Amino acid sequence: MVSRPDLMADLALCFADDARLVTLVGGPGVGKSFLARAYAAEQPRISRVVSGADAIAALTAEVDLLVLDDVDEVADALARPLARLLETPGAPRVLATARAPLRLGAEVCVEVPALTPAEAEALAPELDRALLAELEGRPLAIELATAYAARFGAEATLDLIRREPGALGPGRRDGAPHHTSWQAAVTWSPEAAGAAFRAVCAFAGPFDVADAEQVAGAPASALAAAVDAGLVERTGARLVVLALVRRCIEPAPDALERHQALLVGAVDRARAQLGRGPVDAALARLRDLEADLLRLAPSHAPAAVVLDPPRPELLTEALEVSDEATRPWVLDARSRGLRLAGRLDEAVADADEAIRLATDDGLRTQARCTRAVLALRRGEMETAARLAAEALETAPDSPHRARALAETCAGVVALEGGDRASARAKLARGADLARAVSDTAMAAETEGLLGNLAQAACEPRQATEHYRRAVEHARRAGDVLLASLFTGYLASVCHEEGDLEAAIAGYDEALPEVEAAGAARHLALFTAAKSAALAARGERGDARALVERLAERDDVALTAAIACFKAVWHLAEARVAHATGEHETARWHREAAADAAPPDAVAAHDDVAIATRVLDAAVAEATRVRPILQLGPGCVWMNAPGHARVDLTGRDAPRRILAALVEALQRPCASVTTDSLLEAGWPGERILPDAARGRLKTAVWTLRRAGLADFLQTAPRGYRLSPDLAVEFDPD
Repeated sequence: MVSRPDLMADLALCFADDARLVTLVGGPGVGKSFLARAYAAEQPRISRVVSGADAIAALTAEVDLLVLDDVDEVADALARPLARLLETPGAPRVLATARAPLRLGAEVCVEVPALTPAEAEALAPELDRALLAELEGRPLAIELATAYAARFGAEATLDLIRREPGALGPGRRDGAPHHTSWQAAVTWSPEAAGAAFRAVCAFAGPFDVADAEQVAGAPASALAAAVDAGLVERTGARLVVLALVRRCIEPAPDALERHQALLVGAVDRARAQLGRGPVDAALARLRDLEADLLRLAPSHAPAAVVLDPPRPELLTEALEVSDEATRPWVLDARSRGLRLAGRLDEAVADADEAIRLATDDGLRTQARCTRAVLALRRGEMETAARLAAEALETAPDSPHRARALAETCAGVVALEGGDRASARAKLARGADLARAVSDTAMAAETEGLLGNLAQAACEPRQATEHYRRAVEHARRAGDVLLASLFTGYLASVCHEEGDLEAAIAGYDEALPEVEAAGAARHLALFTAAKSAALAARGERGDARALVERLAERDDVALTAAIACFKAVWHLAEARVAHATGEHETARWHREAAADAAPPDAVAAHDDVAIATRVLDAAVAEATRVRPILQLGPGCVWMNAPGHARVDLTGRDAPRRILAALVEALQRPCASVTTDSLLEAGWPGERILPDAARGRLKTAVWTLRRAGLADFLQTAPRGYRLSPDLAVEFDPD
């Protein structure tokens, strides 16, 4: 057995505080007897250990510490004499072990939890982690499995645990009778025979009290003894029977029938809610029952359809038991699952068949949206546009989830086709409809796309609002990965606006979940973005090391994506080197950038498409010849491309406005608002609106006349310098 010093310390502390009765409580096989006997072994001259039926007779023993092990069977008979003993002056201290508290006034309970994964590995280092995970931290089960594996091997042991764990054994000959096999350990306590407990063993996963009452056909109080005995455990607000325990119990046939009726009813209600809402409530209910639905799905097609994400293997089995009404739903769900698995041709065939068989407008719309997304993945823009338009035509009247899906799908197609105005309008309608039917997952994705549009249009305020709403919706939907993705995009807006601290903090928040999910494209994107932010903050060594470490990963798609960003990095280094006159260093970085660029076949992979576009833009940026605006210190003079030097001494307002425009040029969204330019040109002054507009126009006219006519551009809410313009400062 593994030592558990924290629990031993708890026992010592309880007795040091003058506790007269301490009871170690916990479910079957957690190691209560071992702990009690180990504690007694530390005090051999003043303690006595007895078990079960001998406990009552042992109450007269003249010792300082009396250990009463496994008193569950005699708890009722033991209660009164033990209570009288504890009231007697000079009575021994008592350490008892039981699955449930003895419920005596002097009792102090110490709960014995299951082993942590690290403790389980220390107890049985010869067992692999997959096998240990199935044993759920129960020391007795680990001991029995270790002996079984020594005889028959790990694979046979794992198969037995998943099929019939009660057969694990035999245990030690000198152990208690209920420690000789796992079946004996589970069924030893009287609570295991209770009808309510046996009924809830029908659940494969967590369940709530109302579900337990429906399946047991009895009030929740009938389960109280099983909960106290550790046969039923609490997980948050819900209950669960551990798989190791559940697989040893055979529920009654009527309980199994009630359990199936509960699941079928939940699926039927969820399918109705998934249409007109509330969608979040339907999805939450399905997540609560997911483990049970997975067992039901192969024989009940609707259960397979509502699982998210779709599971193609289960849906293939469900097709065999589906009727005419259910078959198109199963095909559409399997098509989405196959798309996620990268099996596009099979997914297209299923989607086409689902459209052909669908008789319901909601399903027909959903299937067309599924097929439109597949067309986008295959680069078939005309097909995608046609299917999106047809989906809008067949979508049910608002509010309906299929209508929200159709608007969102049409927006995505418009976005891919370059029609940003139409995309924005359709996505906004899709987000509103998703909120109307309480589908926060769809609302999150749609708000995120609107954030992408606003960011691309250099509208940082709108992008920030959309991304924040996307993060909020994703968290409400319980989608941690989606929330992390939009947190990363929100960080990129901060990055573009020059707030490096907020940007790095956002990337740090997003990256762990993105990496854990294996999202290669976004892992590469956010890592490279964080690297760039660190470099901009002057931490070039850390920035370079970040990309280098990621590039060492054994992941083809990720390595290709990082190769693109490494090329971008080298190009950026080349520009810095040129600007500082280090031309040999710049030449080396340009050659390294060319070597880092991935082959066309790899760059075309879906996961690195965005990285390739970044690389192309960087190559174009590094190789094109840009017009140069030369400026003196503090912009006291300027030399615009193709013009003579102009002295701005004494022209304070145009000079300060030019400085603000040049500073903004360092950001991707380079425009400066009218209000910001007025504050830059005439700081602290209060100017009437008409006069302010006149002053600003005069200053702009002055700068354009000085040579910036082709480069000082009007922006939606102010002005900007052309992004094509390069700026050089002359220290003289």
